[in-house]
Amino acid sequence: MSKNCVSSKIVSIQFIEPFNYSKLDTLFIDDLKYKHAYSLDSINNNNTTLPKEKIVVLEIEGKEAIYKTNVISIARMLAFKLKSIGTYEIINIPEVITTGVIKFKRIDEKKINICTTKNYLAKLEAL
Repeated sequence: MSKNCVSSKIVSIQFIEPFNYSKLDTLFIDDLKYKHAYSLDSINNNNTTLPKEKIVVLEIEGKEAIYKTNVISIARMLAFKLKSIGTYEIINIPEVITTGVIKFKRIDEKKINICTTKNYLAKLEAL
Protein backbone atom coordinates (compact mmCIF):
# COMPACT_ATOMS: atom_id res chain seq x y z
CA MET A 1 0.00 0.00 0.00
CA SER A 2 1.46 3.34 -1.06
CA LYS A 3 1.40 6.08 1.58
CA ASN A 4 2.00 9.82 1.80
CA CYS A 5 3.71 10.72 5.09
CA VAL A 6 5.02 13.67 7.08
CA SER A 7 6.81 13.68 10.41
CA SER A 8 7.30 16.66 12.70
CA LYS A 9 6.75 17.91 16.25
CA ILE A 10 3.87 20.01 14.88
CA VAL A 11 1.71 18.87 11.97
CA SER A 12 -1.36 20.15 10.18
CA ILE A 13 -4.10 18.48 8.22
CA GLN A 14 -6.86 19.90 6.07
CA PHE A 15 -9.49 17.65 4.52
CA ILE A 16 -10.24 18.29 0.83
CA GLU A 17 -13.62 18.09 -0.91
CA PRO A 18 -15.53 16.07 -2.03
CA PHE A 19 -14.82 13.86 1.04
CA ASN A 20 -15.98 10.70 -0.80
CA TYR A 21 -13.67 8.34 1.09
CA SER A 22 -13.63 4.64 0.23
CA LYS A 23 -13.28 1.73 2.66
CA LEU A 24 -9.55 1.65 1.88
CA ASP A 25 -8.91 5.35 2.54
CA THR A 26 -7.09 5.66 5.85
CA LEU A 27 -5.46 8.39 7.91
CA PHE A 28 -2.65 7.20 10.21
CA ILE A 29 -1.57 9.36 13.15
CA ASP A 30 1.22 7.63 15.07
CA ASP A 31 -0.34 4.27 16.03
CA LEU A 32 -3.93 5.39 15.36
CA LYS A 33 -5.76 4.35 12.20
CA TYR A 34 -8.74 6.50 11.13
CA LYS A 35 -11.38 5.26 8.68
CA HIS A 36 -14.54 6.98 7.41
CA ALA A 37 -18.20 5.98 7.77
CA TYR A 38 -21.71 7.19 6.89
CA SER A 39 -23.31 6.13 10.17
CA LEU A 40 -23.46 8.68 13.00
CA ASP A 41 -23.51 5.80 15.50
CA SER A 42 -20.25 4.40 14.06
CA ILE A 43 -18.64 7.84 14.20
CA ASN A 44 -19.79 8.56 17.76
CA ASN A 45 -19.07 5.08 19.15
CA ASN A 46 -15.64 4.54 17.60
CA ASN A 47 -12.78 6.91 18.43
CA THR A 48 -11.04 6.14 15.13
CA THR A 49 -13.97 6.72 12.74
CA LEU A 50 -14.49 10.01 10.91
CA PRO A 51 -17.39 11.18 8.72
CA LYS A 52 -17.63 10.71 4.96
CA GLU A 53 -19.16 13.34 2.63
CA LYS A 54 -22.52 12.85 4.32
CA ILE A 55 -23.68 11.09 7.44
CA VAL A 56 -26.97 9.45 8.30
CA VAL A 57 -28.12 11.12 11.51
CA LEU A 58 -31.50 9.39 11.77
CA GLU A 59 -33.22 6.48 10.07
CA ILE A 60 -36.93 5.76 10.49
CA GLU A 61 -38.98 3.30 8.43
CA GLY A 62 -36.39 3.20 5.67
CA LYS A 63 -36.12 7.00 5.39
CA GLU A 64 -32.88 8.73 6.27
CA ALA A 65 -32.09 12.17 7.61
CA ILE A 66 -28.73 13.06 6.10
CA TYR A 67 -26.23 15.73 7.15
CA LYS A 68 -23.79 16.89 4.47
CA THR A 69 -20.34 17.25 5.97
CA ASN A 70 -17.82 19.97 5.21
CA VAL A 71 -14.15 20.67 5.84
CA ILE A 72 -14.91 22.24 9.23
CA SER A 73 -17.19 19.47 10.52
CA ILE A 74 -14.66 16.74 9.66
CA ALA A 75 -11.80 18.77 11.15
CA ARG A 76 -13.76 19.44 14.35
CA MET A 77 -14.51 15.73 14.70
CA LEU A 78 -10.84 14.77 14.31
CA ALA A 79 -9.73 17.55 16.69
CA PHE A 80 -12.25 16.37 19.31
CA LYS A 81 -11.13 12.75 18.97
CA LEU A 82 -7.41 13.64 19.15
CA LYS A 83 -7.93 15.85 22.20
CA SER A 84 -9.99 13.16 23.98
CA ILE A 85 -7.10 10.67 23.71
CA GLY A 86 -4.98 12.91 25.96
CA THR A 87 -1.79 12.51 23.90
CA TYR A 88 -2.30 15.46 21.55
CA GLU A 89 -2.85 19.19 21.90
CA ILE A 90 -4.73 21.18 19.25
CA ILE A 91 -2.82 24.45 18.95
CA ASN A 92 -5.20 26.40 16.70
CA ILE A 93 -8.78 25.82 17.89
CA PRO A 94 -10.15 29.12 16.44
CA GLU A 95 -8.71 28.22 13.02
CA VAL A 96 -10.19 24.70 13.16
CA ILE A 97 -13.71 26.11 13.53
CA THR A 98 -13.26 28.80 10.86
CA THR A 99 -11.09 27.17 8.17
CA GLY A 100 -10.98 23.45 8.97
CA VAL A 101 -7.17 23.38 9.29
CA ILE A 102 -6.01 21.39 12.33
CA LYS A 103 -2.55 22.04 13.78
CA PHE A 104 -1.51 19.78 16.62
CA LYS A 105 1.41 18.44 18.61
CA ARG A 106 2.06 15.70 21.10
CA ILE A 107 1.93 16.68 24.75
CA ASP A 108 5.21 14.80 25.32
CA GLU A 109 6.87 16.87 22.51
CA LYS A 110 7.79 13.77 20.48
CA LYS A 111 7.51 13.80 16.70
CA ILE A 112 4.15 12.93 15.17
CA ASN A 113 4.10 10.56 12.22
CA ILE A 114 1.09 11.20 10.03
CA CYS A 115 0.38 9.24 6.86
CA THR A 116 -2.46 8.70 4.44
CA THR A 117 -3.20 6.06 1.88
CA LYS A 118 -2.56 7.10 -1.71
CA ASN A 119 -5.08 9.67 -3.06
CA TYR A 120 -6.52 10.35 0.42
CA LEU A 121 -8.41 13.67 0.29
CA ALA A 122 -6.35 15.73 2.75
CA LYS A 123 -3.38 18.06 2.74
CA LEU A 124 -0.69 17.16 5.29
CA GLU A 125 2.05 19.54 6.41
CA ALA A 126 5.02 19.31 8.75
CA LEU A 127 5.30 22.68 10.54
